[in-house]
Amino acid sequence: MKSRLSLLIVSLIGLQVHGQSIERFSIDSGGAIATAGGIEIMYTIGEVNVAERTSPTVSLSEGFINAPLKISVNPAVFLQGPLFNPATPGLMNDILREDNHLPTTSPYGDGMTVNANVFNLGGASGTGPASDNIVDWVLIELRSDGDSSNILASRSALLQRDGDVVGLDGLSDVVLFVSPKNYYVSIKHRNHLGIMTSTSVALSDTAAVVDFTDANNQITNGTNAQTTFGAPTDVVAMWAGDVNGNGQVKY
Repeated sequence: MKSRLSLLIVSLIGLQVHGQSIERFSIDSGGAIATAGGIEIMYTIGEVNVAERTSPTVSLSEGFINAPLKISVNPAVFLQGPLFNPATPGLMNDILREDNHLPTTSPYGDGMTVNANVFNLGGASGTGPASDNIVDWVLIELRSDGDSSNILASRSALLQRDGDVVGLDGLSDVVLFVSPKNYYVSIKHRNHLGIMTSTSVALSDTAAVVDFTDANNQITNGTNAQTTFGAPTDVVAMWAGDVNGNGQVKY
């Protein structure tokens, strides 16, 4: 019995000497993206690589390595309404924030919520300039490169006084979990006329600037889709007045 026990202990010690590591590695990976009925599926196929060595260690590698399934975007827009009679030239007024009327839940139905402190002074950092105070919520939509009426993804975001559209911490780029490729980018606001890029934009996990505000380099789809009335020189803004969301500003 003692000899068997000694043999078992020696065997266990021998097993402990050999290390084992697991890391992701694959060969001959492939796949594609399929879209149908507004649903996009990204899939990967391939052969899992398994490598074993008996000396001095055992190494097992398996699994697939996929491209990041997310994009970052940094839009810039102005709302015509808050630009009228601005307290600070070039910045939108933020009366909703000042009067504590900004809701902490998005008005766009996707259930996004924030802590009210992100509305002030550079969001969660609390150390930003007043130009980073939040004016209101907006909705970002990503639309199909082949059909701009087909909305593939959307996300609520926050609009700063200087026109930057940021994430729910009040300062970061907006992230949407879709595959990197070309999309039409649309911005909507609850009482302004929505806008969309005139061409699709290449988006990836490196934040892309989508500036709708430059009157001299307009990227907005449609004729007179934005207005210079009430805006600073060389700036365009989203038309105010679409209070019932029907796409019209005439009554």
